[in-house]
Amino acid sequence: MEAAVFCLAYLGFVLISLAAEGPHRHVIEPRPGPTARRVLGAAGWAALAGSFAAAVAGLGWGLGSLEWVCALGVCAMVLVLLLSDRPRTALYLAVAAAVATPPLLLAG
Repeated sequence: MEAAVFCLAYLGFVLISLAAEGPHRHVIEPRPGPTARRVLGAAGWAALAGSFAAAVAGLGWGLGSLEWVCALGVCAMVLVLLLSDRPRTALYLAVAAAVATPPLLLAG
């Protein structure tokens, strides 16, 4: 369950950053339209909420919320470092996280 929390948190941060014009331009060439920006932002916030739900479901309110905050910090730091040096790698890692999350959630 802990790996799913990190995967969802990273995926959420990547989607939220793609909703912004600057990081989106570095990773994917065309400018996102207003609808795409809203959809990416909403999907990012939904992934972060799913990350919180997975953390609380796995460890309870006390430790789950602590794990979630730690996952947010680690994933944000990884994303900032990747976006500054290798923006395409950040996107590829987000795709890998999206693919890995359902089996991790089903594994419990």
